[in-house]
Amino acid sequence: MRHLVALVLMLGWADAAPAQDRARPTLLADADHLHWRAIGRVNQGGFRDRGACTGALVAPDLVLTAAHCVSHRRTGPVAPGKLQFVAGWLKGDFAAHRTGAALIFAGGADAPSGGLDDDMALIRLSEPIPKAQITPLPLADLQTAEPPLTLLGYRRDRPHALSHQPDCHPLGRDGPLLSLSCPVVAGTSGAPVLTLVDGRWQIVAVMVARLDNGAVQSLAVIPDASLRKAIADAQ
Repeated sequence: MRHLVALVLMLGWADAAPAQDRARPTLLADADHLHWRAIGRVNQGGFRDRGACTGALVAPDLVLTAAHCVSHRRTGPVAPGKLQFVAGWLKGDFAAHRTGAALIFAGGADAPSGGLDDDMALIRLSEPIPKAQITPLPLADLQTAEPPLTLLGYRRDRPHALSHQPDCHPLGRDGPLLSLSCPVVAGTSGAPVLTLVDGRWQIVAVMVARLDNGAVQSLAVIPDASLRKAIADAQ
């Protein structure tokens, strides 16, 4: 799968081209957003900025997203203070808003390699979001995940509400990379791939790229041990 990098289109809004949808996900009903306030937009510059990805609150002061959403190949990591996490964004309303204070990359690196294997990051927020306000989403063990998986994210063509895609079937794994059947478009980078475990939604992986390779339509990356430890320490 690592040899398919040339086919990949990264999914951040700022640098991704539009895609033809094979299966258009459902726009989540406004009332249902109350259950998903831990998912929000990761913006650069301001909470109304259209250059954005998706992120998920995994601890009171940590947001899990794709590394390419917070780091550029040429210039390196974005200054954390320019990052905004807007939890539960819905048509101009939101549950919480925080500015970034620091970035944590996979493996404890100062910056991602630019490949897919480590395309995930944590944004440490300037101030925790109280659990009484928003309950963070826990991480799942891939062994406990039961297909189909569910994807929730802010697509570029639907930037002001979550789109719900409940039919993501895992098709294979290569190290931390998980190939999925669900087609995705720009804006979905950083979106959590979720499974239901004992009645509670948990994050299996982070969406990072779109593919056009037969049954494989997208790639997600499974959080590594270093990010899991950072999350566990913050809980």
